[in-house]
Amino acid sequence: MKPSDLLAFACLIVPQLIAAAGAPALWPAQLSEPIYLAHVATRLTTSVLIVARLFKWSPSFEKLQLALFLAGMPVIYLWCAALRGTASDVRTELLGLVLFAPCAVLGHVRWSWLLPAGIAAHGFAWDVWHHGSSYVSDWYANACLGVDIGFGLYGALLLWRDRSERRAALTVS
Repeated sequence: MKPSDLLAFACLIVPQLIAAAGAPALWPAQLSEPIYLAHVATRLTTSVLIVARLFKWSPSFEKLQLALFLAGMPVIYLWCAALRGTASDVRTELLGLVLFAPCAVLGHVRWSWLLPAGIAAHGFAWDVWHHGSSYVSDWYANACLGVDIGFGLYGALLLWRDRSERRAALTVS
């Protein structure tokens, strides 16, 4: 295993360990709660990314996972606003969906750099802004910030690895 793979795994796993330490216990009855489902979905996405890297699946598969992750993040906040927020909160969260979903699509099909940039921007802009929200728990906003930074770094490392491998293939040919 390459040192870059270990660093990539650390970017995914360390923020989640920190987030899990600050999260309330997951109980089956809470699994219908959007923030808990996001918690579980993040673990599943991390597992898929780790398996993809260990078994050297295509970088485009990893980019698809990051795009799905980026597109799904604003859905959680929108769902929370719909459950516990005001009409104004729902409109604000729809704006988040309008901002981040196109980044996910365009990052997957055209400009790969939009994936790590969009994920990190979600953390630094959206998650920080939600701290103290009436409809999203502070532990979730904080956890999401850390996880988003980790996923953003993972995405940047993926692009760096993909670029390095393409460059190496060109010099061998």
